[in-house]
Amino acid sequence: MDWLTFIAAVVSATAWPIAVLIIFLVIRKPLLELIPLLQRLRYGDIEIDFGREVNDLLQDMRRVLPPVRQPAERSPLQDNLLELARISPRAVVLEAWVELERSAIEAARRHKLNLRSKEQRSPILLGNALVEAGLLDENQQEMFYRLRNLRNAAAHASEFAFDADSALEYAQVASRLAEYLQQA
Repeated sequence: MDWLTFIAAVVSATAWPIAVLIIFLVIRKPLLELIPLLQRLRYGDIEIDFGREVNDLLQDMRRVLPPVRQPAERSPLQDNLLELARISPRAVVLEAWVELERSAIEAARRHKLNLRSKEQRSPILLGNALVEAGLLDENQQEMFYRLRNLRNAAAHASEFAFDADSALEYAQVASRLAEYLQQA
């Protein structure tokens, strides 16, 4: 084998890998910019499509929760969430969960469920206690747990991002469930 044949063999053997590497280097920046736009997440054993999950929760909310007795005026919290959604949709999800958790704990206290601090801060134990007391039915408990799972995904998965509209829809469902618990 002479040098020209050797060089031709090396070039033909490495042409595709080098071409792929060059293409990746050229489009690397646009690809990396797409990562924050992910709406689907695999977190542990759970795969979540945030927008689809929130949309399903909205449908379930209409089916599972009774209609609002009288339409409430927009609260200062809702105004703050609208403003916050433009800056950080993740923060909207966290704030909406805090409101829901606070309403659940207050409902437990109003009905004298005598939960220890550990039980109040565990959404699973808190949800179970609310069902046992008759404050939530099993469908509402399921909604509570699904909201919790979405909140966990938003809080703990740093590469997970979603749009402001999905975050506001999450807040709508969480606020509606919180309102239901406040009236219970």
